[in-house]
Amino acid sequence: MIYVVLYAVLLNAGLLISLMVFVHKFKKKDGIIDSLKKEKKNWEKQIKEAKKVTVDPNSYNVDVTKTDCQVTISQIDNVKYNNLVDKYFRGAVSNITTSSLTFTSPISLPIQEGIFIQTVFTLNGESFDVKAKLMKKQEDLTTGTNIYWAKFTLISAKDQERLRAVMYRKEIETRKYI
Repeated sequence: MIYVVLYAVLLNAGLLISLMVFVHKFKKKDGIIDSLKKEKKNWEKQIKEAKKVTVDPNSYNVDVTKTDCQVTISQIDNVKYNNLVDKYFRGAVSNITTSSLTFTSPISLPIQEGIFIQTVFTLNGESFDVKAKLMKKQEDLTTGTNIYWAKFTLISAKDQERLRAVMYRKEIETRKYI
């Protein structure tokens, strides 16, 4: 009789341990599922917020192949660099949008000093004269040039519309060859 009771106790203990292991694994998987659900909600929220951002369909960018430009420094916020005002240098526009442009030049400028420029360039036979502020500089060590990103500060609505039309035509030309 003792053997039967002992056997029943061991069997119940084994079943209890198996049940506890099963519950533990179930809770662990349940926790993983909950964390995945939270992550999914977070991604859905980020996607929803990204879709809220309205993008102007006319503000795309166009890569241009080394379009020459003349850059004139029109204003510098720091008096220490006033000797650079009205100096000009040559550069090459590499990318353009309706509100900014990227150009390269061997000249190194201290962009943290608030440099305003006036740049003249020709795109598809049309000349543009825009004023911009240098916002970002990146040094290309392989070629020894500096890459600048300038945001337009003064461009007339007429010139901006003309630039948009020229960029659109350039994009169509580019896609013909793809």
